[in-house]
Amino acid sequence: MLTKKQQRFVDEYMIDCNAKQAAIRSGYSPKSAEFQGSKLLADSKVSQVIKERQEEASKVATLTRNDKLKKLEQVIDKFLLDGYNTSQALKAIEIHNKMVGDNAADKVEQHIHQSEQPLFGEDKENGEEV
Repeated sequence: MLTKKQQRFVDEYMIDCNAKQAAIRSGYSPKSAEFQGSKLLADSKVSQVIKERQEEASKVATLTRNDKLKKLEQVIDKFLLDGYNTSQALKAIEIHNKMVGDNAADKVEQHIHQSEQPLFGEDKENGEEV
């Protein structure tokens, strides 16, 4: 269990991860803030609470790939339904496609069926220049 001043330090430290400034904002003297901040970070109880708060913040801030894809799909739907934000919809579609690895426009391949004649070069059946 932390003291009120230690808890305040943790709260302030979570803002910018600056121990000296967090110590000042939590009521320690500016003259001793650097020492006090370092001392508080070395305290096992304080450091444990900071670690737990950072892990919690990381979980909240992290969107999974699927979450991001769902949000992009919502943006695409909204822009397409509005009808006037087509450039934003296209950009969202482009980002979505990159995330799922579907960059088909970048990998266009041309397949010539056997029955089609080449446009340039030699017609292999007749041996003539086309």
